Formats: sequence, C-alpha cells, structure tokens
Amino acid sequence: KHLDAQSVADLVAHIRSWQATPPTFAAVQTSLESYSTEQNREYGEALFAGNCSACHGSEGKGGIGVRLNSPNIIPVVSDEFLYRTITHGRSATAMPAWPQLSADQVAGLITYLRSWQPEATPVLEKAPPLGNYDLGKVYFSMACMQCHGEEGEGGVGPRLTNADFVNTVSDDVLYHWIAHGRTDTAMQGFLTEEQ
Repeated sequence: KHLDAQSVADLVAHIRSWQATPPTFAAVQTSLESYSTEQNREYGEALFAGNCSACHGSEGKGGIGVRLNSPNIIPVVSDEFLYRTITHGRSATAMPAWPQLSADQVAGLITYLRSWQPEATPVLEKAPPLGNYDLGKVYFSMACMQCHGEEGEGGVGPRLTNADFVNTVSDDVLYHWIAHGRTDTAMQGFLTEEQ
C-alpha cells in the first residue's frame, strides 16, 4: 500500500519475467530433425509417462483426457497442431499448457505420439470450399448438438468453441473427423459429403 502505481507496475513486470515462454515451432522442427527418431521417441516416451499418462492413459488410450492413440487423431493432425496443443494447452479444459518444456522435449513428445501411427496412414482429403453457414447450422442442430451442445459449448462430446482448438485445427482435419468419425468414440461419420 506504500508503493505508487509505477512501483506496482514494476513489480508486476518482474513477476511476469518468471512466466515460461514456449519454444518456437521452428526450434521444435530443428529438434525433430537433429536427433534420430529412436532417440526422440525414447525421450518422448519417458516424458509422456511422467507428464501425460495420468490423463491420457499409459499408451494414450484415454482417461480424463482424450484418447490420443487413435487412427483418427495422430495420423491426421500436423506437427504444428501437436506443438500448439502441448505448449498452449486447451483453455477451459483439463489440458494445461506446457510452455516450460524445451524444444527437445516437445520434439520428443511429438515423435512418441507419432510412433502410434499405423503404417498405412489415412489419406486426408482436401476439404471442399466452405459451404453455406445457414445450412451448416441446421445440420449441426440435427446431428451434432445433442453431444456438442447447442452452441458447441460441449456436453457428452468435447467443446468445439474452444479457441485453442478452433485456432489450431485445419478445415481438412475437421472435414475428416466429420466425414469419418473418431474410432472408439461416440463420434461417428454419418453425414453425406454434401452436408
């Protein structure tokens, strides 16, 4: 109470200096290329066991967190999607941000997650141009709202209005999940291509 406004602002700046800054995606890409796949995988497996398995299961089969070891997740998302999810988390969910991880650690996790990919990975079709918003809203209310909520706020299915998700997932991945569903979940691919 004895400090003036500038002094308080200086203290805030000092405290903020302790906030972890995640590595850049370019640094993670360099780490992915710098070490052998086996080195990265072993490192990532140890990190996953210590930090991720409590929520995602010992082999990524799910639990509190989403099942990651699925033919419909790891094979269809980009390394950048995984990077952003690991380093920035998913706000308003149980998935925390891990900005304190080094580029090598994030690269190790990505490599370990990729080790779950089947040898024959699915072909990710190019999503058609964005369709009619009003028709999409009707289809959403008929087929998606029951699980994902009236405004995508979540329910039985995950929250779709999560900015961290919407800002990282590509149209091609969304198209793939809607068209083909997600294995071992209630998310089934049942809409026609037109819808």
